[in-house]
Amino acid sequence: MKGYSIHVGVNRISETHYEKNYDPLTAPVWDAERMRFIADKEGFIPIATLLNEAATRENFFSKIELSSSRMTDEDTLMITFSGHGSSFRDSKNPRDYKIVQAICLYDWMLREDELLIVLDGLFNSKQKIIFISDSCHSGGFLETEDTLDIEPDKQPSLTQESIKPTPEDHLGQKAKSLPEKHFENIFSRKIYQDKWKDLGIDDIDNQPQNDLTINHLAACLQKEEALEREAEYSFFTEALYRVWNMSRHSYIDYESFTNDIKIHLQTLNPVQKQSPNFKQLGTPNTEFILSRPF
Repeated sequence: MKGYSIHVGVNRISETHYEKNYDPLTAPVWDAERMRFIADKEGFIPIATLLNEAATRENFFSKIELSSSRMTDEDTLMITFSGHGSSFRDSKNPRDYKIVQAICLYDWMLREDELLIVLDGLFNSKQKIIFISDSCHSGGFLETEDTLDIEPDKQPSLTQESIKPTPEDHLGQKAKSLPEKHFENIFSRKIYQDKWKDLGIDDIDNQPQNDLTINHLAACLQKEEALEREAEYSFFTEALYRVWNMSRHSYIDYESFTNDIKIHLQTLNPVQKQSPNFKQLGTPNTEFILSRPF
């Protein structure tokens, strides 16, 4: 069994495509490099690290396709993303609206079901996907009816002494989110509607029938924002790295790992509520949940 990895970090997005010059983030590129470091140490074979202008829709999906061409049954692909995220209501039917999630590649706002359809077409049920997202509202990304929620334990598996904050942990903070209304306007463009039609997404309520098993570790809940630290790693990525580093030579499953990240993050940033979340999507796989992350 082999593992492959793709890491995406987007500090700045295309002013041309998004039609506005948003202030750049500072942490996502650092986050992507840190996740690449973890993947390397865990023996994953690197496929690509896509940063800023390199993190286009075309590049992202081409690297996923490259991964699928190299993978055999029982292999794993880890995809990590750090950058802007958004969540908004599709209000075509006010009585039956759907919450739509997206992450911002450099030149494309990637909707959750668009990614799921691509993954579903490239991988089989014997292969596993790990998706780690450090963006606002990321807990709702990749939602399907088959989602299996995991409630973390209340007690940490690591000691509180081991996760005390350092003085630099409370540097300036910034949310990794863009305005909801702006995202709705982008999604209404013909280029998006045409792309979704090509993929078989006839309307915003459709979801793919996914055969895969995807372990999704998110920086926060759907209703929350994920924060970055000025000139540092994002809070979630930093907490994940520290928990991974302390647990790398011992057994810890996804539930315990997520719980320790949550407790560690709250210690790093006790003011802003940000709750890391773990979900398994697609075909249920208890063994995958109980396995050591990465």
